[in-house]
Amino acid sequence: MASISTNERIEQSLKNSLLIRQGDRAGNRNLDSKDERTAALMKKTRPDLLESNFDTDLLKLLFEVQYWAKIQTFGLITFPLPLTRLLTKKDQLRVLRENVMLIVRDYNGIMQLINPKEKALFNDHLSGLDKFIAPGILRHNWESNADSFVMQCRSNCLENYKKINDFQTRHTKVMDQFEIISATILTKIKKGTLYVLSSFMSEQESELKQKQELFKDYFEVIRVQLFTIYQELFLTCKSKIQSEWLEFLKDLDKSLQKSLKNAVKNSLIDFQKHVHGDSQEIVPIFRVFTILEKEKSDPKVVNEPSHDTIKKTIATFIKQIIQVTSVVPRLEGIFRKDREEVVEKLKENELSG
Repeated sequence: MASISTNERIEQSLKNSLLIRQGDRAGNRNLDSKDERTAALMKKTRPDLLESNFDTDLLKLLFEVQYWAKIQTFGLITFPLPLTRLLTKKDQLRVLRENVMLIVRDYNGIMQLINPKEKALFNDHLSGLDKFIAPGILRHNWESNADSFVMQCRSNCLENYKKINDFQTRHTKVMDQFEIISATILTKIKKGTLYVLSSFMSEQESELKQKQELFKDYFEVIRVQLFTIYQELFLTCKSKIQSEWLEFLKDLDKSLQKSLKNAVKNSLIDFQKHVHGDSQEIVPIFRVFTILEKEKSDPKVVNEPSHDTIKKTIATFIKQIIQVTSVVPRLEGIFRKDREEVVEKLKENELSG
């Protein structure tokens, strides 16, 4: 029933590594790239993902042998020795295949969760994970006792998944703060209200101070989230990762500056709307009194406050709006200061310990 070639094929299949990269699998297939189905398959292939390297022909043979084994109980056929041996290993192979698929699922889940920029940041972590995975590609085969390997791989995958997930959660919280800053209207102008100029400035200055304090609070949330990420994940990483982290902070600084500019822009647009109303018709916002000058020998009818005073006051008001954002420093500068403090404390602890 089984030829020598079948026996050799079984032995060769069991000597296959447990795992293989999708890129290596695609290379081994020698597929015709002109075929549409093949092209679609190659497009979906990601070289960094893993696959189980269990021979599909051997899997089919295992299923077939189980049915032949039922017929053998009636004494109608006699099993060749290679198939008998294969049949005795079916449960062992099934459990190992399931465990290998769990590693594939865990590892690929991480690779699909992380984006290219995050991958550069987590290069040290992922390199460590790949060292745990490597024996499954280079050493362990389907005849190996791989229980310890499976446990170590799954444990390391879970650990890295938690780290990446924590990073992404904290990063999302940071981006949420950016959104809040961007959507903030720095002023508080009551629609349809005629303001005395001095009262208007007094109210707005008070509002701007409140928004300044809010911006300080938002920035502190951002700072804490980012430095917590750094301390927990990247503090002891290599210089290349430190450079990647600084690039990451520079990108965040750009996003933060954009959010601050949007807050100023939206506040100025809001002020403009109160002046122009819903149409292009100018709506009065300041109470202007027409008075007769008393102190001059040739008294004239003038406006109080004057047009020039209102113009200068509005210019000052706009500068104050922009000045609110000055309480938010650049993330990179604050990070460098925080890092120096932590490194100094670590050095002190090492010396005292």
